[in-house]
Amino acid sequence: MKLNKPYTDKEYADLAVYCNENGLIVEDKGNCLESVKPVYPELPELKAEEIRYERNMLLSASDWTQMPDNVLSPEKKEQWISYRQSLRDIPQQFDFPENVTWPEKPE
Repeated sequence: MKLNKPYTDKEYADLAVYCNENGLIVEDKGNCLESVKPVYPELPELKAEEIRYERNMLLSASDWTQMPDNVLSPEKKEQWISYRQSLRDIPQQFDFPENVTWPEKPE
């Protein structure tokens, strides 16, 4: 969509809406240009937050293993205790959050 000068504020606003809906930007001369979205590096804080969220979900899903009335053998319960501790230790891993080694869940 291109407007011929001079154009009204309404025409310019319509152009802006059209460009926005089509992933374009408005040039001040009234032309639509391709929009180049900036590429932001993945922030370590956000990645760490995502990993902690996943870790917390795994911990929550295994809470039942620590209840006194579970049906696990003492050996299995110990495996789950170790697994859960490994989950808690993930933020202390050397390359956290870039490289995470997830513990293997007991069967």
